Amino acid sequence: MILGTTSNPTDRQAVQRLSPLSILRRFRRKDDGAVTVEAVLWVPFFLLLMFAIAELSLIFHGQARALQVAQETNRAYSVGRFAATSDAEVWAEFAMSKFSPRTQAATTVSDYIVTTVITVPAGDFAGNLGIFGTIGDLTIRVEAQRVVEF
Repeated sequence: MILGTTSNPTDRQAVQRLSPLSILRRFRRKDDGAVTVEAVLWVPFFLLLMFAIAELSLIFHGQARALQVAQETNRAYSVGRFAATSDAEVWAEFAMSKFSPRTQAATTVSDYIVTTVITVPAGDFAGNLGIFGTIGDLTIRVEAQRVVEF
């Protein structure tokens, strides 16, 4: 049987669908690619949103870590592990040095309550994503208190 000379109508339609001219006509009439163009336009915004969410997650993790260090510092001071508040400050800054070399800690004792305040630039927690790192002046400040037991 010669291609294109069949008596079956479905075979003739299949041959017509494969001809280059019919493919060009269908390509010109179809608008299926419009979705692709819209997706290409929206993908950068979704990527920016995902990176912003990731960076905020890193900042919140850093804040939780700073609060944990402040609580550990107060706990250690309250049981007498540190001789002075300056020792507690040095220890808190050292514990946070893995996350930020610009950490500042201040420990005070008043009325048998030890208070530690840790301040860290938020950009140090954000990593290399750079979405919120350009803000610059945004700082994370955590404060923890504990009763002195000794």
